[in-house]
Amino acid sequence: RCERWWVTLFSMWSNTSTALGFSWLPVGECTRGEHHSQSSLDALVGFGLVGAASAGICITLNAQKLVHNRNYDPVTGRQSIHFTRIPLWWAAVIANGLSELVNLAALGFAPATLVAPLGCLSVVFNAFTAVFWLREPFFKRDLLGLALISAGVSCIVMGQVGSPAPPITVPYLREVVTSSSFYLYLASLAAFLALLVLWAQPRFARRFAWVYLAESAVFGSATTAAARAFASLCGPPLTGDWANATSREGWPFFWGSLLLLLLTAVGSLLTQNQAMVRFSNSE
Repeated sequence: RCERWWVTLFSMWSNTSTALGFSWLPVGECTRGEHHSQSSLDALVGFGLVGAASAGICITLNAQKLVHNRNYDPVTGRQSIHFTRIPLWWAAVIANGLSELVNLAALGFAPATLVAPLGCLSVVFNAFTAVFWLREPFFKRDLLGLALISAGVSCIVMGQVGSPAPPITVPYLREVVTSSSFYLYLASLAAFLALLVLWAQPRFARRFAWVYLAESAVFGSATTAAARAFASLCGPPLTGDWANATSREGWPFFWGSLLLLLLTAVGSLLTQNQAMVRFSNSE
């Protein structure tokens, strides 16, 4: 179906918009001169973690879809019971949360400009998992979509490897939240989400998966930004300092990024499940 192309586009947008968004943020006096190239070891650790997280996310999402498939009543065309009352769904959600924690750890070792695009690997994994596990169809044009994802991820990652990355510190975050770019980024996400919920959802959500996928992508973009900030402020085994959780200057950013991370992750989870109730996983 043509919706598969929307999956490719929105998945790539979700995982790259935040990464590219970090390049808009200012590097003022407090961070100028502090740029450093990410060490090869940290980059490898980040790549390994995001690869494991992508595989875990793929498996758990397909497990959630399996629940929806089994819970479907062909007579009424509706769910037999609400999916939140099924233990397997909760097990998949918890496992998905653990996979996202691995993704969070990856953001502590490598910049979002490298980690976020690699999140598209979950789409590649899902293309095959949905076929062999859920018995969903696979079309020739899906190969083209996977090739485009692979090419796009490769171009972004290769263009960022070895490039200087500002350390995500409390002074840096303070400068970010007072910049016009930050508020432009938030306003664009809010406007796009409002457009989807108020205009697109009533008109197209019953027929097209891209509505829910776009909403999930908006939440996912904010989740990635919050996760990068939170992971960078966390202490060992990550690269930050646990004192950020209690210090006068650091606690608003530490707990604020965690709150934003949780809220947007829940929003993304709910919109993804709305899509899975109505459409196949490969869509």
